[in-house]
Amino acid sequence: MIEEANADFGKGLTVITGETGSGKSVFLQALGLALGSKADTQMIRSGEERASISATFNLATGSPALSFLEEHQLDQKNECILRRIINRDARSRAFCNETPITLATLEQLGRLLVDVHAQHAGRKIVDSAAQREQLDAYGKLEEKILTVKSVFQEWKSLSEQLKSIDNSDANEARKELLEYQILELEDANLDLDELSSIESEYKMLAKSDGYIASLKEADVILSGNENTVVESLRTVIRYVKQIASEVPAAANLSCLLEQAEMSTEEAIHELGLLGDSLEQDPKRLTYLDDRLRDLHALSRKHGIELQRLNEKYVSLQNELGSLTSKSAETQSLAKNIVACRTKFDAAAKILSLARMKVRTRMSKEITEKLKLLDMPYANFEISIHSMTDSEPHSSGVDQVEFLVSTNPESSLCPLGKIASGGELSRISLAVQSSTAAHSQVPCVIYDEVDTGIGGDTANTVGENLLLVASHCQVICITHSPQVAGAGTSHLLMEKKIINKQSSAQVKAVFGKSRESEISRMLGAKKGTTSSIAHARDLIEVHVKSESK
Repeated sequence: MIEEANADFGKGLTVITGETGSGKSVFLQALGLALGSKADTQMIRSGEERASISATFNLATGSPALSFLEEHQLDQKNECILRRIINRDARSRAFCNETPITLATLEQLGRLLVDVHAQHAGRKIVDSAAQREQLDAYGKLEEKILTVKSVFQEWKSLSEQLKSIDNSDANEARKELLEYQILELEDANLDLDELSSIESEYKMLAKSDGYIASLKEADVILSGNENTVVESLRTVIRYVKQIASEVPAAANLSCLLEQAEMSTEEAIHELGLLGDSLEQDPKRLTYLDDRLRDLHALSRKHGIELQRLNEKYVSLQNELGSLTSKSAETQSLAKNIVACRTKFDAAAKILSLARMKVRTRMSKEITEKLKLLDMPYANFEISIHSMTDSEPHSSGVDQVEFLVSTNPESSLCPLGKIASGGELSRISLAVQSSTAAHSQVPCVIYDEVDTGIGGDTANTVGENLLLVASHCQVICITHSPQVAGAGTSHLLMEKKIINKQSSAQVKAVFGKSRESEISRMLGAKKGTTSSIAHARDLIEVHVKSESK
């Protein structure tokens, strides 16, 4: 197990070597954990409660990984620091630039940072989307892909707008109801002044019989008897005036009585006028009764007060106008979506034709590379199936699948179903070396890419690794001295026993130390003059090749 290890990876091809069991696979597992792979408490060193793994990446401006960090507000200039903590008694935790993130987010980011080609690791090359990206990279189809993506985004935006309007059958039913309710209110001939006075008028007419009877009784009292109130007042006035000459105080009383006489006469006149105004109108009362009944029925139907019927009418008109406007907008959007789909189909067809042209050239080149990588009977082909009846996709309408046969009698089968781990690594290398110039993943890792090969084929593997490394950072765990000699930098994994416990350590080797390690890989238990010379030759061959 690794107690503590630090390694720096520079540009170009970094090779990692070491005896079997020295910890190379543990080192790769640790990196996988930092990139979001599944954690297991057995990975924690014996006697420890937790394991901590950190990986720092320097990202180029414009890289997808940097865009991902910016989108998730995790960016810290061009640096990405991933940290994973695995606890024995709790769930693991993940951090990016010291911000806690979910494991799903870490996995998404990890796929943008490192492409791992290993026997027991997830391999992107068997993924259909990754295969399509490799084909597009090989054919330099970026401009056509951008056109398809642009039209797809336009189509998607229009479709989402249409969905948000939701012009469903329910909305159509609502429009019909609104139209009926508005017509019903219009037929009611609503009038604000009428609504404010109709109830009081109805009450007046409904009680007019009682009012008229009361006024008649009052008229009888004031003027209907033989001895009316006015006559009585006149009699009283005569009596008071008779004593007024002798009783001065009676003069004021006389004035008051005369005023009462005049007021009473005026009241009798007004009483007559009021009685005339309260004449019964049965037809008007019947009309008002029917009118109020209809209006109250409308107010109950809408659950509002009678005085708010006009307000309800305006509200219904506004809602109907909105739905009508949405209906027109829906028709316009549907028309634009059809036009946009036509544009998408045209752009996707151009992209499909370009992919068809590219696949033959790419298939031939990779087949030839596989033969040089000790797969003499390999046949590599690319299948493209266009799904024109499906919904648009940002990458077009093509389903791309890499097919391979590794033996003369074998038929072509999907890559993930036929190739062994070592073969798959070599196929990945062949594809990667053909498309590396356009790859957007900053780091590629190969493990056991040299399984079962040697001699000049191993040199070819090294050359292909260097080709990939000229465009991105490459890390290769290898047992091949030829591949190790191709490295621009070399890390050595060693296992030591400290306090009766094994510990794996990593260190950079240069010059004679590197020659000694490659000599060991050549089979020399102790570096001999010839094995050291051979090791030096393997290093210098690739140094000269790179300088050309």
